[in-house]
Amino acid sequence: MDWAAQRAGQIPSQSVAEVAAIEEVLFSFEPEGEGQANVHAAAIWSFNEFMSARSARIGVIGLELPGILWFVLYSGAAITAVLIGMIQMGRLRTHLVMAAVLASYVAIVIFTIASFDHPYMGPVAVDTEYFEEVQEWLFDRAD
Repeated sequence: MDWAAQRAGQIPSQSVAEVAAIEEVLFSFEPEGEGQANVHAAAIWSFNEFMSARSARIGVIGLELPGILWFVLYSGAAITAVLIGMIQMGRLRTHLVMAAVLASYVAIVIFTIASFDHPYMGPVAVDTEYFEEVQEWLFDRAD
């Protein structure tokens, strides 16, 4: 439910009421006996783990690389291009091949960093596919 909002770069609000309802039920429950108290303690521990994971997931929605890093990357690429042009070689073809290989490497590095810039958006985004498979497996197993 939250994934659509996260993919759009928004903090999810759809599930807040549902999480609050679960929390209310869980913390208002009074266990009767030691067995229920143990199960209740385990349920509270699981809920706290869920909330920690949810908070961490929501915390990285707006995460992006700082502007100074982009400046360093692009200025480094430009300096590298200028320096590779200043190297004197006997054969132009060798020089061009070397420059093309280095430029390709720099481009791949910048592309890779840009792909990982926003964890829920872009071509290398966190997807729901694996979570949906686990959910289907659990529900199939329960039937």
